[in-house]
Amino acid sequence: MDIVTFFIPLGLGIVHGLIPDEHTWPITIPYALGQENTKKAVFSTIIFTGALTLVWSILTTIVSIMGNIFLSEFYNPYVFIIAGLTMLGVALFVFLPRLNIIMCARANNESYSKSFIHRFVTKLGCRHVHGDLGFTQVKMAPPYKAIWIHGLVAAFGTGFLLVIIYTTALTFPAYLGFIPGLFFGLGTMVSLSFIGYLVRKGAELGAKTQEQLERRAMKLGYIGLYLLLAMGIFMISLGVLALFGIDIHLDIL
Repeated sequence: MDIVTFFIPLGLGIVHGLIPDEHTWPITIPYALGQENTKKAVFSTIIFTGALTLVWSILTTIVSIMGNIFLSEFYNPYVFIIAGLTMLGVALFVFLPRLNIIMCARANNESYSKSFIHRFVTKLGCRHVHGDLGFTQVKMAPPYKAIWIHGLVAAFGTGFLLVIIYTTALTFPAYLGFIPGLFFGLGTMVSLSFIGYLVRKGAELGAKTQEQLERRAMKLGYIGLYLLLAMGIFMISLGVLALFGIDIHLDIL
């Protein structure tokens, strides 16, 4: 087998990372923006694409043994919906503790402390001392475990380049079946990590002091959170539309 064959999936993966779809930068940028610094932004991208790479390696191995059973787009609506719900879950996981701390912090206000919403939040568990508290005391970054789970789910979607990768896997012997998925995932990881670095680094431009960087990181956290919520709703909408025969892809190939 020609050595070039091994690197074709790598090149396709690099291209794939640049194309907007349900596996690439429309998903990873919100996660990157929500991190505390550039290093963690890149790491969040590696976490997500690492999960993709693992699943794609397993799927191409199965294809090389059993034939191409993953070309069908029958699974796409369900993948979209589950991935969208995962994104919403991550966003709520980040947002709810911040909402809780603000409501707890306002409890010193006598009229507010008697309100229904404060009593409701207190029942949920007001874990913080009442006082002048803010968002900075609650971790804003999307958790890596949730990003990893989202990557595992998203990997089951299909697209033009993935069809090529699964088809390529048919030409590999079973013991090398993981190669197309592995190299495709690594290529995707390289380009997406680079995009995540540029976006997160660019968003910090103009912030000269540590205090300015911290305020900027908080604002970026909000932006990432809102993008995550929006993309989650969008992915669920794609899945629901696909169930009714209206199939819309994010990718441009």
